[in-house]
Amino acid sequence: MLWYVFSRIELTAITRIILRSEGWWLGLAWLLFVASKVVSAFRLNRFFSATGLVLPAKLNLRLYLLGMFYNLFLPGGIGGDAYKIILLNRNSEVKLKYIFQATLLDRVTGLVALIVITAILLIFMPFPGLYVWLMILAVGLIILAFHLVIKRFFPIFLRSYGSTMVQSFVVQLLQLGCAWCILVALGYRADPLVLLALFMVSSVMAVLPFTFGGAGAREFTFALATTFMQMEPVLRDTSIALGLMFYLITAATSLAGIWYLFFPKKVSFS
Repeated sequence: MLWYVFSRIELTAITRIILRSEGWWLGLAWLLFVASKVVSAFRLNRFFSATGLVLPAKLNLRLYLLGMFYNLFLPGGIGGDAYKIILLNRNSEVKLKYIFQATLLDRVTGLVALIVITAILLIFMPFPGLYVWLMILAVGLIILAFHLVIKRFFPIFLRSYGSTMVQSFVVQLLQLGCAWCILVALGYRADPLVLLALFMVSSVMAVLPFTFGGAGAREFTFALATTFMQMEPVLRDTSIALGLMFYLITAATSLAGIWYLFFPKKVSFS
């Protein structure tokens, strides 16, 4: 994906955009990203609590950060999830099935919120009226269908449905705010709606299990979409710079989890 992107753009133009970025806005973007991950960690702990697995807040945050570190190296970010499932299964009396379900629903809940917010943003795009109504209908159906799936197949998590969905929307809105701050840092002052909508679409792509830590997925989506929509080269370059900066923020934050590889007692249950 990165090869596709860089074979169709002028890398020096992307470099110039990034080097001109404003540090204060990038700092705010990083804070919003970190906040989104803290909320994500609490959401996952909420799912664990529904199974009877109660983790102290500090231990949960440490495990989440270490999981983010592992997520950099396996497709779709499954490394951290697998690590947490195995570790929690070894150190608790909760059945493996329930720990797996909690981790899976945490992922799916985030994806549902991501798709819903993406659909809402697309409603404000210049599409024909029929498509707008179809997207509104799709938003309602997605939320209803997810609720029915939990009620039918994962009843122990039903009481957590409302709070975890709210947390999921908060996570995605914080990351949307992060993307907006990056755009401002890159000097983009025009209407950001189109690029933010594409950012959310690219986030869906980044979740799919064919990239390492999401590397290349967002940039590929931006390059493909801006070409299809016949956007100006400056918009294409800015959007790709946005994808790269968001990945660098993600990777830099996730690398902090390596601390717990050197000090494993900080994530131990003893």
